[in-house]
Amino acid sequence: MARRNSLTAVGIVNTITQATNKVGEVQLPFVDKSTFSDFGKQLMTAPEAYQNGWLDNLVNLCGLQIILGKRMYESYFKRLYREATLTENIALYMIDAIKAKAYDKEATSRILENEPPRVGVQYIQSVLRRQYQVTDIEDLITSAFTTEGSFMSFMDAVTTQLYSSMEDDNVEAIKTMLNENLAEGNIRLHPIAKPDNQAELLAYMRVVKRIGADWDAERSREYNLAGFRTFSPNDDHYFLLNTDMDALNQVYNLPWAFDKSYLEMKSEGEAIVMGSGALAGGNVYAMMFDRDFFQIRDRVNHPRFTSFFNAGTLSQNRFLTCFTVMSIAFFANAVAFIAPSAVGFAASNYAALDTRDGSANANLGEIKEIYVKSVKADTGKYVDKFGKFSITGNTSNDTYIDPDSGELYIAKDEEGTEGTGADAGSYFITVTWTSHLDNTKTATKAIKLNV
Repeated sequence: MARRNSLTAVGIVNTITQATNKVGEVQLPFVDKSTFSDFGKQLMTAPEAYQNGWLDNLVNLCGLQIILGKRMYESYFKRLYREATLTENIALYMIDAIKAKAYDKEATSRILENEPPRVGVQYIQSVLRRQYQVTDIEDLITSAFTTEGSFMSFMDAVTTQLYSSMEDDNVEAIKTMLNENLAEGNIRLHPIAKPDNQAELLAYMRVVKRIGADWDAERSREYNLAGFRTFSPNDDHYFLLNTDMDALNQVYNLPWAFDKSYLEMKSEGEAIVMGSGALAGGNVYAMMFDRDFFQIRDRVNHPRFTSFFNAGTLSQNRFLTCFTVMSIAFFANAVAFIAPSAVGFAASNYAALDTRDGSANANLGEIKEIYVKSVKADTGKYVDKFGKFSITGNTSNDTYIDPDSGELYIAKDEEGTEGTGADAGSYFITVTWTSHLDNTKTATKAIKLNV
């Protein structure tokens, strides 16, 4: 049950009655503890339009507050919900076009495109197509006013059903979003055996703390797809664990990291628990990410209730519809801890490089953005797009490539290396990418200089 500071059944009923009386011709009386049980009968003898207005106010004024209250205290992802207004963020970050797709957990199509755009944030809109229905029948309403306790139980039963359905679908959308990014290689993998005892857990925690220090003190650029140097303070680190890791931490109740116990982080919403097979079929047993990496927002004026009268059942059907916007920020740090046995490149064609503008030609003095277009894992395995960029063929010290982001800076006096055979008389710079998972796995891209 959601927390209520000083709300009582009498107070809720009178608040709704006051709001309804302002627009209705019929004036229902306010209640106190002695007259509360009679209110249901009085409501059911009021005109139908007034009944519907009162019930609509019940759902809109109180139902949504309870749902939002439950989210505040009970949602897995309560700390990741952000402000509802998106206009400024979209105007700032939506540089490349992204095809919007609605989330439907029964659909088989992917919700992400193969290549994430080089922008600050990629927004995915989760349109929950299933509407969550609750039906008010006269007998149910009348019995709800038997006692104050029965009324509060009625409200909780209605809103908990809707809230739980909404949260379940949101969790499914989140799992789909994370799993597709893992499959595409957009999240850095850290192969380390899943700990099964106290000693292994302590070793794993040392790795977690070292990575956290990189994000905080060193401002490492190796943990975000854009290769940006970002600052991620300790208090902004979140953890997504499967149930096996959750059970292990509960058994040993060890200090987690960053001077907080695991139980503290779980109660505050910084440690989020999902099913044992939720991430990469269970191969990824934990994730650590910055607060900006993954965020959830409700569209303005959502969740919302709508209603209509069902003549066949003589009941008022009410629906909760929720449009949720979820975002992954490729400039923010994230790492997925995966079983080493689940990491492996395909035997051939395991990586491909490309330029952002699609052209393999470059002018002197130009900045060329090179990126890992795709990586190919072995069957049933996972790999990522993270590694280091290097160049060969340059003759000028002023030409260089950013090893993390792949931005190639071509000097104005660059000549490159002259080609042979069909390329005789042409000049090239060759960009090489080397995977951090396996330094024998590389990919190259030749850039022809317009000299």
